[in-house]
This record gives sequence, structure tokens and C-alpha cells, in this order.
Amino acid sequence: MNLSSIFSKSKSMFSNYYLAQNHLLFQLPKLKCDFDVADILHFDENLNSRKENLETSFWIGPEGTYSPRHKDPKDNLFCQIKGVKLFIFEPDNNENKSSFTYLFPGQCLFIPKDCYHEVLSKEGSIGVNFWF
Repeated sequence: MNLSSIFSKSKSMFSNYYLAQNHLLFQLPKLKCDFDVADILHFDENLNSRKENLETSFWIGPEGTYSPRHKDPKDNLFCQIKGVKLFIFEPDNNENKSSFTYLFPGQCLFIPKDCYHEVLSKEGSIGVNFWF
């Protein structure tokens, strides 16, 4: 079974469970054949060092799944595969208002390390992120 067939199952798979920050590719290495890591994540001079420090996690959950305000210790490229997520960012020192964006399937969002944010799934969703 490949990644596409797993994610094409009915909406019922999203009803009760949240698979958060899961290292699915480590647990099911066959799935690595289903997608490529973006070249942009291998931009530094020491490619081997960059690959060793790259962390990949899957996020699979129902509508309403919420990740409270937090910051990541590394730069983060979050890619939405299925469903819609709302990302809310805390204002930086020069702004008074929070900012937000919706992430739709096929879109990716760069979140700099130490940037406070929270995430709300607007519908059953699947995402993968790359910390580097």
C-alpha cells in the first residue's frame, strides 16, 4: 500500500484520532518512494550535514485539531497534503495585530525558528513538515 492509497480512504479515518509529529517515514520506510524532499532544504554547503539534521513529521487529524501557541527550535517548512489548516502568528515587536494564513492542499508555508504560532485544522487534514 502506498501513501496515496492510505490518504485516499474515506473521511471516517479523520473522525477520532490525531497523529501528531509522527515520524511515519522512519516507521514505514517504503513510503519514502512516494515523495521527494524539496531541493530547497539542501541548500547549504555541507549537504550531508543538512540531510542528517533534517527532521520530517506527518500530521494527520480531524477537523478542529488544535496546536496551541508554540515556537519551533528549527526553521520549518510545512506542506499541506489534504484539508485546510489555519496558521495564526503572534505579532512581532513592530506590530500590534496577529497575522494569519490558510494553507490549502499543495501549498507550503515557511515558519522561521522561534516564531510563535498556533494551528487549527478547518477540516480533516494531512500535512508533512520539514524542520531544518
